[in-house]
Amino acid sequence: MMTRELVFAKFRQRAGWVLSFRFFLVLCSLEPGYLSIAAAQVTFTTFDAPGAGANQNQGTAPVAINPAGAITGYYIDANWGGHGFLRAPDGTFTTFDVPGSNSANGAGTVPASINSSGTVTGTYFVNLNISHCFVRNAADGTIVALDDPPKRSLLHGDEYQRGRCDRWIL
Repeated sequence: MMTRELVFAKFRQRAGWVLSFRFFLVLCSLEPGYLSIAAAQVTFTTFDAPGAGANQNQGTAPVAINPAGAITGYYIDANWGGHGFLRAPDGTFTTFDVPGSNSANGAGTVPASINSSGTVTGTYFVNLNISHCFVRNAADGTIVALDDPPKRSLLHGDEYQRGRCDRWIL
């Protein structure tokens, strides 16, 4: 989904219009050579985070990419623990856990977004029912855990470009 959004964003910038995705597909079929140009610019890279499990429902889940090509996401290890990762554009990995997160039974650290400076935000679980928000600093890797009001929370909102972590509260 992110790849489609990035290609579409490049097309909008090139065309100077804001178009629906359906109309975009029609235009692509009418503009000779655009699809071949877009295809020539796309590279697919497969990877597994270090420590990712190999059983069913385990492994690596990339979640977000920034304009520089840094990718964040999570992986489930062989013991069903959830951990965060950051894959740099050169392919090097950094794995991380929010202090206080419980990585048992698929819970743990779940990054959701990365901004253009490399700051990662997401959710971490202290158990399967209670989640909190975190921000991972791009410069030094420090993680700040943000606590919700005394209510259960439901994952994250969308504003991450300024390093903010918005929440929806039940």
